Amino acid sequence: MVMNSRVNRFDADGRFDQFLADYCDNGKLAGLSALIWQDGEVVYFGAHGFANLETQTPMNRDAVLRIYSMTKPVASVAAMMLWEEAKFDLDDPLEKFLPEFANMEVCSGGTADNLETTPANSAITIRQLLTHTSGMIHPGSDTSVLGDILRAQGLAGSRSKGTTAEIVAKLASLPLGFHPGEQWRYSMATDVLGHLISVLSGVSLDDFCKTRIFEPLGMAETGFHVPEALLPRFTANYGPGDAAGHPIKCIDDPATSLYRNPPPHLSGGGGLASTADDYLRFARMLLNDGELDGARLLKSDTVALMTQNHLIRDGQDQDIADMGAGSFNNSRWDGIGFGLGFSVVFDPARSEYGGMGTHGWTGAASTMFWIDPTKDLIAMQLAQFMPSGAYPLRAEFRKAVYEALT
Repeated sequence: MVMNSRVNRFDADGRFDQFLADYCDNGKLAGLSALIWQDGEVVYFGAHGFANLETQTPMNRDAVLRIYSMTKPVASVAAMMLWEEAKFDLDDPLEKFLPEFANMEVCSGGTADNLETTPANSAITIRQLLTHTSGMIHPGSDTSVLGDILRAQGLAGSRSKGTTAEIVAKLASLPLGFHPGEQWRYSMATDVLGHLISVLSGVSLDDFCKTRIFEPLGMAETGFHVPEALLPRFTANYGPGDAAGHPIKCIDDPATSLYRNPPPHLSGGGGLASTADDYLRFARMLLNDGELDGARLLKSDTVALMTQNHLIRDGQDQDIADMGAGSFNNSRWDGIGFGLGFSVVFDPARSEYGGMGTHGWTGAASTMFWIDPTKDLIAMQLAQFMPSGAYPLRAEFRKAVYEALT
């Protein structure tokens, strides 16, 4: 367990710390923490507010949080470990390993009762799973008729109903939202990737991650459920308030949370709970080209491949906005493409944060991290509030970090 002492060799005038505190003091968030690593050490850690308002448990450095889509980089690393073992090629068709994804259809219109489809122009590739260009969608963020159909089938990302195999079979039986490779759209593709990891490795996704990633990196407090020993530090999750005037309300109480038990669906797209220091070790491994404290997970060339932009059209880099995402998650994506499991900055002047190759991702309960190799920097912000786009926290956090650096 890490001591919860405050660290601040980063925020000379206190404005950064006050920015974080304001989100809790004004009642927008129950609790919020941030961790900044630079030049080989933690230069800032601050926590404000409460991990659990109802029990008045303070937000601390050792809080156990739902990291939701910050699971995706972990699953992507797991997949690329298998790629290094020649278990697959990036441009292999998914149907080679999961035959249920052969002969996919694409939604072209109609209604939920009378859906119009057309055959997909090409097969889904594993590269497209990793880059969210497979044609799959995410029912949590998709407002189309296809999103309605997925929701009616009990599909909801990491909170989908059924076992992982059952969920993947449902996805394979339903049309795609667009032809593979034609757009970028946030999707359940990483849940399919998690199932593929299990098929290719012969072990469950949680066992693979535990033995091949978490144990080698010393991430003892990360997993697909929160064991009993960690429950006293497990945060509550919150959402917008109610008509009674409460600014926020608890939407997932640690005392009754589904995270207390191993889930039937091991979601590569969003199933993990973790701590600030555990996830820092994962990020440090990436910043250090695939190795940390003698444990090498990936070759440096593989990390370089993962953290370059793979959204290319006519030989030119495309950003997420160019590829049809618009203001996904109420964020700007100008100059930001996508690698194999991460967003990737390829035009810093347009992205307005980070240097070339800055990579990272976010989570549905208002978490985010990024790695800026040009500044030897890891930045992490952790809260537990949904929807994560309710406030401009991410954009403001990015701006505040780089202002404090200068």
